[in-house]
Amino acid sequence: MKLSILLFASAAEAAGTDRYEVTIKDKESATLQEIKEAMMKTSLPLAAIMDRAWFAVNDEYADLDTLVDEFDQVAVIPPVSGGEEITFGAGKMIALTREPLSIDAMYQAMLRKEAGAVVVFSGIVREFTGDKTTLFLEYEAYESMALKKLAELVEDSESKFPGVKVAIWHRLGHLELSESSVLIGVSSPHREAAFQAGKYAIDELKQRVPIWKKEFYQNGEVEWAKNEHWHPQ
Repeated sequence: MKLSILLFASAAEAAGTDRYEVTIKDKESATLQEIKEAMMKTSLPLAAIMDRAWFAVNDEYADLDTLVDEFDQVAVIPPVSGGEEITFGAGKMIALTREPLSIDAMYQAMLRKEAGAVVVFSGIVREFTGDKTTLFLEYEAYESMALKKLAELVEDSESKFPGVKVAIWHRLGHLELSESSVLIGVSSPHREAAFQAGKYAIDELKQRVPIWKKEFYQNGEVEWAKNEHWHPQ
């Protein structure tokens, strides 16, 4: 069996390609554990990433005992930090875009007559990360899966906090200091639920949505942002 594995962010950088060819001899299907072991044996730089990476099969996170064949789309999802026009998916207010995000547009999108509160959270590109000075960021996503997970997150947030409406827009590509990387809008009859739903949405986004942040520092260093507590399921 031959598989072409999709790689993103630090995994693609370590392997030097965004598609990694894996052959499992004398089998028509294999578990993700077998595929992981085969990848780690053939690439030492990639092996270091694989220790903390997850797999996705057909745009869903999958455990290592999941059985796949050559017709499945398999992707390696390294730890996350995540179209040219704003794209809305699954009837929800979700977006991935390479255009600047507008707080005013998000606020207007969340206004409704049932709402007594509208909260808009904006994640901003900051200048300092620890003792390092950031020059700019680049964001990358597994776009089809990210849109799917954003839609699920909006649905989960609205189910967890009845009466709220949630929207999530995320930038991709090159971002300068002070630009918004993500906007989360929440409208609710009452303010407490709006604040709680917004916090839940951003916390969960950083756990389960395959979007990665690459930091470019003033001292010349470049690194992918790490989430030490990352666990997408």
